[in-house]
Amino acid sequence: MDVLARRQQQVLCDLKWQKFIRRTWVFRHIPFVTAAFGAGSLALGNVNENSDFDVLICARAGRIFTARFFSAIIFGFLGLRRSRLDHRVSAKDKVCLNHFVTPASYRLRLTPNAYWKLLYQRLVPVYGAADEVQKFFDANRDWAGERERVVDQRHLWKTGSGIKRLQEQMLGGG
Repeated sequence: MDVLARRQQQVLCDLKWQKFIRRTWVFRHIPFVTAAFGAGSLALGNVNENSDFDVLICARAGRIFTARFFSAIIFGFLGLRRSRLDHRVSAKDKVCLNHFVTPASYRLRLTPNAYWKLLYQRLVPVYGAADEVQKFFDANRDWAGERERVVDQRHLWKTGSGIKRLQEQMLGGG
């Protein structure tokens, strides 16, 4: 890839990150979501004009399906979610909720290969308390490598909203 093509790819990647970051505030309002990471082609820096935004979402133990349900509903209602039937142009700049984990499954259970290692090394936290983000990275340290606490400007949202806390209280059970 020549210098001009690399520069164009970097500019496109930066623009995609800006668009994605403008959508990450939503995670602050979804009950039982503890952290969210930019993943896929966005994290790897391998985007094209029609790329969507892949997300890895951490949910509280025992609440993965509730977190999944509210993620799909809220992102869908706002018109930000990629639906299963979206392809190419219609998926452009939509959030793809494709990977949900709980603390018991933070560690990747597939046999790690070069792709998984590179992806997990480049995951970018966009929501969640620093301790929760670090727990995820620590769970994968043995095969993906050390991820120290890094200050990343894209990690804007560290705490949930009052609406989220109220929802969790109402849905938390007795």
